[in-house]
Amino acid sequence: MAALPRRLHRSSTALTPVAADPDRELLAFNVRLAKQRQGLLDVQRLERKAFREHARVDNAVAAYTRETVLVVQLSDLHFNERVELPSNRYDFSVASARLAKLAARIKLPWGFSQQRPAAG
Repeated sequence: MAALPRRLHRSSTALTPVAADPDRELLAFNVRLAKQRQGLLDVQRLERKAFREHARVDNAVAAYTRETVLVVQLSDLHFNERVELPSNRYDFSVASARLAKLAARIKLPWGFSQQRPAAG
């Protein structure tokens, strides 16, 4: 197989041999275009990812502000226990009073004792 004729191509710093075959030049041009396209697709993918993350946060905030749910976890209350010590007293009436005090301290965006505002 005969060697392809080569010509010199002036680049920014030196003369470099370039194939005189137009098919190779076309292939090199297509590769350059494919790399450029892939770079643009990568940038677009990152921009879309950032937008999706922002939109997800907005959607979650909108969903949570439509309906507010308060969760209070109570554990190991010992309602059925009775303690009579000189320094401490505990029974159902004391537990009830403590829960009423806790409920009074709970703050909701529209206030604990008020009705929930109408949607809209």
